[in-house]
Amino acid sequence: MLATLGPAGLVDAAGTIGNFEMMNRIADATGMPVGKGSKQSNADIIELLDIAYMEH
Repeated sequence: MLATLGPAGLVDAAGTIGNFEMMNRIADATGMPVGKGSKQSNADIIELLDIAYMEH
């Protein structure tokens, strides 16, 4: 990534990724419900991880 984006671009990408991770953790911690679209598009991963019981 460094070769493609350069140092400033890599820092921006890392900051964006970190921000999304932070928002997901806050949403999880508050018990925010997961939307139907997210459940449907991630159904295979949810089944693989056996976490369907974790309803918000």
